Parts: sequence; C-alpha cells; structure tokens
Amino acid sequence: MMCNDQNEAKRARVRRLLIEPLQAAGLCYPKKVSDEIQRKRLAALADDLTYMSDAGLKALQQSMLTKGEGAAKKFWPERITFIGWAEAYEKRPLGQVPAVLGWFKSRAGRDALREGRLVAEYEFWRDRKRPPVSDRERTSIRDRADEINSQVARHEDRMERQVPAFFDDGDFYRWYQGVLKQCKAWVAEGEAARQGEAAV
Repeated sequence: MMCNDQNEAKRARVRRLLIEPLQAAGLCYPKKVSDEIQRKRLAALADDLTYMSDAGLKALQQSMLTKGEGAAKKFWPERITFIGWAEAYEKRPLGQVPAVLGWFKSRAGRDALREGRLVAEYEFWRDRKRPPVSDRERTSIRDRADEINSQVARHEDRMERQVPAFFDDGDFYRWYQGVLKQCKAWVAEGEAARQGEAAV
C-alpha cells in the first residue's frame, strides 16, 4: 500500500508540474480518442517521467509548449517524443532501465571494474542507453576513465594530506562513490548469478 501511495505521489507531481500546465495551455487529444484512452496515456507518461526533478519537469513543460502536433499544433505529442525530450534535460538513471543493466551484470561489467573504467562506462550507458559500437567510442571511454581516476586520486591525496579540496571536487567525489557503489552491486549480482548457474 505504501509503495502504491508513493507511486501515486510521484505521478501527482508530474501531473502538477507538466501535464496540467500543458492542458491549461490548450494541449489536448483529438476528439476520436476516448476519455479512458486519454487517462491511460497520460498516466503512462507520468510514470515515464517520475524520475525527473521539479526543475527538469518545469523545463520540459516549457519546451513541450512548442511541440504540439496536428494542423493547429495543439494535440499531445507521442509518448516517445516526451521521453526523448526528457532525456535531453535529465538522463534517466540506469537503475530504471533494467534491460540495460544486463551489460553491467555480464563479464563485460566485471572486466570494466577490474580495468578501472566502470564509472566511465556508466556515464556512456546513462547518456546513450547502448554499448559502445566503435573503436572511437571505446577509446573515449578509456580516456574518460583515466580522467576520472586521476581526479579521484588527486582528491584522495588531498584528503589524506588534509588539504582543502579544489572547488567542486568534493561533490564530484561523492557522486563518484555513489555511482561506483551502485555499479559494483550490479557487477556482484552478475557474478553471483554465474556462480549459482555453475553450481547447478
């Protein structure tokens, strides 16, 4: 029951910050779309966008004012259009895209952890929702991993010497630790699953 209440509260926030203002501005469905289908579509849209911050939803709402469809530009855009624009403002966390997590739970995720590029891989997957497909992209990930690892090492060295951190290094370090912890958990899940299969 608590979970349902939380979900409904999240949907209500999306309705308040995005859907209702767009409706008030005149966005609507064609008359041939029944009230029931309209409710279902808007509920699904709200579920898709609960991950967004208030600021992100407000920015998306302003953007979608200019994306109406039909001759009068007043019909609701397709759900996929909202999802694409939402990703442009705020990337959906990978934890909410279960199909994508398979890579982190695979041997590829384990190898990325061992080679120190797990967080850089996370950034790539978060932004593109797909694996790297070219040598250029794989090189870019390795370069980003080197950059991240260097920044982390610098910050940890300064902490060890009790020297004040540079600018937002503290924020970056906390973000890094949180992402690394989550990614390691996905890798561990994959390892445990493979060990369980081997034991059968």
